Amino acid sequence: MWGCSMNFPVGGVEASASASAAWRHMRALRHDPPGLAGDGGPRGRTFNAALEQAEQLFVAAAGVGTAARPILLFYGLSQAGRALAAAWTETEDGRLSGHGIKALYLTSAETAAEVAVQGDRRGSFPTIATLLGTEQFGTEIKLGELCGLLPDLMGFPLSADQSRRPIEFTTWTVNDPPFSDQIQTLGCALLPPELGADPGVDMATGLPSLVRQKAQNMDDLRRRIEDFVSPYPALREWFPHGDNQGVTGQRINDRLSLTYACPPGWSNTDDSARGVHTYLGVSYAFPESASGAVTPHPLLVWWSVLFALSMLARYEPDRWYRYISVASSPEAVPIENLLNLAMSSVPRTLLQVFTQLRDQLAT
Repeated sequence: MWGCSMNFPVGGVEASASASAAWRHMRALRHDPPGLAGDGGPRGRTFNAALEQAEQLFVAAAGVGTAARPILLFYGLSQAGRALAAAWTETEDGRLSGHGIKALYLTSAETAAEVAVQGDRRGSFPTIATLLGTEQFGTEIKLGELCGLLPDLMGFPLSADQSRRPIEFTTWTVNDPPFSDQIQTLGCALLPPELGADPGVDMATGLPSLVRQKAQNMDDLRRRIEDFVSPYPALREWFPHGDNQGVTGQRINDRLSLTYACPPGWSNTDDSARGVHTYLGVSYAFPESASGAVTPHPLLVWWSVLFALSMLARYEPDRWYRYISVASSPEAVPIENLLNLAMSSVPRTLLQVFTQLRDQLAT
């Protein structure tokens, strides 16, 4: 019923196999290109060539170190974006032009986490955002915050501030009593590990102590939960379901769950607008950025991260080398981890996007 299982890549052979499988499935699309690329004309040729280049650039990235890897990874993703545009954008020839995103503070940031990106009105980035039916980063957002929006980077975060991060989330419908006369949509969110880790649990109620602590009554507890979920568009309109304002002591993967009744009229078709996205097979509620913008599709988060790192590596090589020096930089290992995970997570995310767009067209 819950559908909240963990499915994070951990690197090594398993991660390599996942990447290989993703590229194999994308290669299988090329003999009969989907969407507008299936006409046998220029779009189809662009789809094939760009996807081949994307795969080769990722393969090449595996053979170089951290100093050069972000350059190859970003341009591999960019070429995959050209394949997406060739198949599904409504422009005259399905071509992308310009990055459509800019990197800020490349020469002034003291750390990599302080480098920022901002989307433009025209170019590849906003075009892919429109294709995915999602917002882009119209205001600047720092790399440290961006990396916090990728669930598989939580083990080695680039920034110590992890206050805004995705929460596993799912919904389902019930028509059992007391909802026998109507279909009710319920939501489940898994609270962050530190909220459910012993001894941080009130054993009398099963509630996370950081939420329950000093709560005078159930109204006070509700306000505390509302404060916790306020950055999450998918959660902030929650209605308590069951006892304890919807927070239960039931553990799922050693996490406490928040179960609630969704607002009337809730529709999964609005998931993207609420910051709900499926990433590596798991559904997440994403927080708004510090500026209040809804988090876009995870593919665009990866796009932004790899673009920023590639710009650092290309145009500020000395500064980049300082950031990735394991002997002197606290960011070096998180950056290594990020780039290693990108080798697997980006192809898997791309495959999800290709499959979803193809299936939407088929229906």
